[in-house]
Amino acid sequence: MLDSAGTSLKRNPPTPSNSTRLATALSTAFELVEYELTSLRKQTALQEAKIREIEAELLQAARLQRELMPLRPPQLARGKVTIVHESAGAISGDLIHTGNADKHHATFSVADAAGHGVAAALLAAFVHRAFRDAEFSSPHEPQQVLEHVNRILLDTEFSDGCFITAIHASFDETTNSFRWARGGAPYPILLRPNRPPIHLKSSGPLLGVQREARFEPVSFRLEPGDAVLIHTDGLDAILGASAGVPLEESDWFRSLNTDRLESHLAEVRSRVADHAAPSDDVTLLALQV
Repeated sequence: MLDSAGTSLKRNPPTPSNSTRLATALSTAFELVEYELTSLRKQTALQEAKIREIEAELLQAARLQRELMPLRPPQLARGKVTIVHESAGAISGDLIHTGNADKHHATFSVADAAGHGVAAALLAAFVHRAFRDAEFSSPHEPQQVLEHVNRILLDTEFSDGCFITAIHASFDETTNSFRWARGGAPYPILLRPNRPPIHLKSSGPLLGVQREARFEPVSFRLEPGDAVLIHTDGLDAILGASAGVPLEESDWFRSLNTDRLESHLAEVRSRVADHAAPSDDVTLLALQV
């Protein structure tokens, strides 16, 4: 276009309206959000697949652990053994090994590996084998079994923190003699008809810490109707600590008696089942004459 003097006039391009700019910005924002959502969905799918893979591996590990460490009560002519073993997760750092050294002697090993999860479960499996091998060389001397397992742990030269608490015991049906030694584990509980429960005490350090560790052997004669409970500290956590008191001050402990032993053990199972997220494995072995 020319003006009156013949000079060319330039026309500025039209300025976008505010509504146009807003629409463009919203469109860009929506595209970014859609892109982020698509990326998140892909990441979530990958994470869910990884979680399923880990869960499958844990289930397989749990199955192998049960096969490697079967919970088989020994055969007794004059007694009964009941086992409670409730894991806080798919795999457990607690272990129980029982056996019949001969037709008159039964043996019991109850131990708790340090830590939680896979590392504790691997250590428990290793120690289970050590207890099984040890009892064949000295089935009636619990302190020697603990000394043997202690040496095995130290000779293997695990990294720091690979230690266990344990009790190893034997029961002689010909004399009703219960003989045990402990290394850092909770004291066994003795139940006698019409009497309050008491702890059977002995001395002994953790296994896997001191090479020259010694474990005090103790013998006790069980009378008909008596029962002995051997347990890991998970029992304290589920019954005592949850109520804010030591185990021996808990209602469960104070009510213990031989006539209702099965119901006491059922209560332990129920407490674990009712607990949303148990902090530790709960293991208990009861020997009743």
